[in-house]
Amino acid sequence: MSILTTPLKETIEVAGQEYPVRTDFRVWLEFEEILNTDVPLPEKILKIILLCIPSGEDRKLPPTMEELFEGLSKFYTAGFYKKNEQKKKNDNTKSVMTFSFEYDAEYVYAAFLAQYGIDLIEIPYLHWHKFLALFRGLEEKNRIMQIIGYRSIDLSEISDKKQRKMYSELKDAYSLPDNRSQEEKDSDFARRLYMGF
Repeated sequence: MSILTTPLKETIEVAGQEYPVRTDFRVWLEFEEILNTDVPLPEKILKIILLCIPSGEDRKLPPTMEELFEGLSKFYTAGFYKKNEQKKKNDNTKSVMTFSFEYDAEYVYAAFLAQYGIDLIEIPYLHWHKFLALFRGLEEKNRIMQIIGYRSIDLSEISDKKQRKMYSELKDAYSLPDNRSQEEKDSDFARRLYMGF
């Protein structure tokens, strides 16, 4: 579906049923932050429900937490995850985290202000899917896009030693912190080992 021809979603769809969600970009930036926090799962689930699902007597939730989070994940990625996963399967590339809205907030703010004249601090409301479309449309001259380039560069493809050293230093300078717990790191490692990637 195209953002230009389809009304922006105000709900998540689970098993043919629509459930209202909050749609402002700040909600979904906070959603990402909660997902990355090292708090017990029940607390994380409660925070996400209180954040993403409108409050009131008519608050509706899908029958299971699994269905809820599947719906929330689809809304959060706006279909981008599926496209990226398909691309990864086709070209056998490894997933590399190249940006974080939390850690790159100042660069994202500056880019939106410079390119679109949008002050993300002052704007009263911006739908999450509009925010994502604008973010994906940022020009390469923006600092955030340059940083994403440094993080995603494959050093093995650079034959010139001086250039490789320079990009290696830039990659290190702008690397994102790894906030996973040791248990999560071990689990991810085991999953990659088992699945061969």
